Amino acid sequence: MVNEMAPRVHNSGHYSLSASSISQFENHIRAVMGMDIIPAQNKSYFAMLNLLGPAGVQKKLDSDFKPPHWEGCDHYWYEKKDIKPARKMGHVTISENNPNDFNLRLNSLKKMHQKWIEDISK
Repeated sequence: MVNEMAPRVHNSGHYSLSASSISQFENHIRAVMGMDIIPAQNKSYFAMLNLLGPAGVQKKLDSDFKPPHWEGCDHYWYEKKDIKPARKMGHVTISENNPNDFNLRLNSLKKMHQKWIEDISK
């Protein structure tokens, strides 16, 4: 399932950074440089969770604020200092080849996300 496409290297790069043996960024540079493009070996299951400012929360983050580290996930934190409702603060991705492992990690990600919302809302 895809919810966003763009005719540039960036947007679908989250998938290729986390779930492929080579990123589309690297293959883009290889193509521009006239080098051989490397076929990607992709994992079967992938999910990305945007970390958005919760509804009703608008505050400055302390200078020592550290985003959560979620085991088994790739983390992308944008280091914005102000949280606002629906503002994208970062994102987390997971990828797996096994559907059972993917579902377990997806359920863990949902729980970790709920805790993040609760913590950031304090």
